[in-house]
Amino acid sequence: MITLFTAALEPSVQAAVVTAIGAVLVALVGIVLELLRRNHKRLGKVTDQVENNHTSNLRDDVDQLLAGVDQLLAGQQAQDSLLREHTRDINGLRADLRHERAERLDVERRVEEVRRDRHR
Repeated sequence: MITLFTAALEPSVQAAVVTAIGAVLVALVGIVLELLRRNHKRLGKVTDQVENNHTSNLRDDVDQLLAGVDQLLAGQQAQDSLLREHTRDINGLRADLRHERAERLDVERRVEEVRRDRHR
């Protein structure tokens, strides 16, 4: 009677087992290599995005940009103040023009009344 153990000792079974193990190992190595290749590609992309390829420090660059933004905001506030001042000046000029127009119309009305009174 042939048992499982004695069947495993057969040279043909051993050759088949070794071949199967080899095939599985080759497949696993192929899968691992493909995963490593993909990761290497992704790491290259990440490195391109975060690698400092110039002489200045990233933190110094950010601080410099923030200082520039602060200067822009200060300039904007100064312009806002000037704009409000100009708006007040323009509103004052408009009020003066309305007053002058009302006085001119009043004078024209009185002149017209005097003309009518003379021609009667």
